[in-house]
Amino acid sequence: MISNRMRIEAGLWKMRRLAMPTRRITVELGSLRVGQQAGLPMEAWARLSGDDSLVSRSMQDSPHLALLRQARDTGHSDPRGSEYLAHALRVLERVGHYHDARSEQEVVELARRFAQSTPDTGTSLIESVRVARLIGCKDLYEIIDGHHRVAMALAAGETRGEVLLQGAVPSWWVRKLHRVNMTRRSELYQPIELPEVKGWPVVRVCHDRLKMITEFLDARGLHPHTAIDLGSSYGYFSAGLKNWGIPDVKAVDRDPNALDVGRLCYGLEPSQLLVSRAEDYLADDSTPSAEVVLFLSLLHHYAIGKEPGEVEQIIAGLARKTRTVLFLDTGEEHEAWFRHKLKGWSPEYVSKLVLRAGGFSQAIRLGIDADAPFEKGQNYGRTFWAFLK
Repeated sequence: MISNRMRIEAGLWKMRRLAMPTRRITVELGSLRVGQQAGLPMEAWARLSGDDSLVSRSMQDSPHLALLRQARDTGHSDPRGSEYLAHALRVLERVGHYHDARSEQEVVELARRFAQSTPDTGTSLIESVRVARLIGCKDLYEIIDGHHRVAMALAAGETRGEVLLQGAVPSWWVRKLHRVNMTRRSELYQPIELPEVKGWPVVRVCHDRLKMITEFLDARGLHPHTAIDLGSSYGYFSAGLKNWGIPDVKAVDRDPNALDVGRLCYGLEPSQLLVSRAEDYLADDSTPSAEVVLFLSLLHHYAIGKEPGEVEQIIAGLARKTRTVLFLDTGEEHEAWFRHKLKGWSPEYVSKLVLRAGGFSQAIRLGIDADAPFEKGQNYGRTFWAFLK
């Protein structure tokens, strides 16, 4: 049932919204996002209810439109098994009603009636729809009121229409990304494809190093079943290795916000995600080892005191958790921000250090990352290594 906090936020949002002036604007219907649920903007609904299933969802990909299309394509209006009904029942469970429906039977009947809707025009339906601008997102709007009408307009073939703009609301994605520990400003640490962050600079290219990893595994004829991505951030590499063909991949990061990004953007399953500091994972004898271990741009954190732990102990822990190959890069002395802190940390020094402290049999230089342009050539450009057991 609805919590006091949800009730208070919904009341405050309603008061603010009623005080906001409205103006009519013309929008592409594809720019409209699923928005207000149970009287709350999507950001507040997802944060307070724990239901983030519709975050960043375009109305073109909404449960509302999917239900209408299903009814049109199949010729029946039974909503059972649809995402629309599943979402409506979640709202009912959390707040006690879905629109005017206050029981499961009433929700099913509401969904059935909506599925039977057959509009012959969309323009007149759109005129009374109210939307809010998504803060920090160019030309994107969240629906305040009118999801069903927009879905009917889209089903009727409409692509543009006039709506009522009423204020602005926070973007769940912008807020989530700003909560990630690695985020210093409006930037992405790893690549993600979202309209809300279109144009944000990407700190780490990532696909270059992922390609080095998969090409190395292919060239060696290695077909691992397990991988651990320590300090995974969003989990770009975890998702990439999963898609490449490693069935059991774990993304490990201390920041639950970063892992949440990976769950929603890369499709990582909750069972693949573990909130843990890398040094804690390595020191714990009960945490699993893997054939492939990734430790990307973390080792120097221990050398400069940014994270707790001795460098050689961390390397020994990596060796214990690695059954076949460790992929590693680290900050180096040539980078402007490390010239004094990492004096002597050349690629040759790093390879000898890891071989000695980890007991690896071989160090193979795979290449250099392509991230230097982000820092105007002063940072990154790190050597990427494979260390074989």
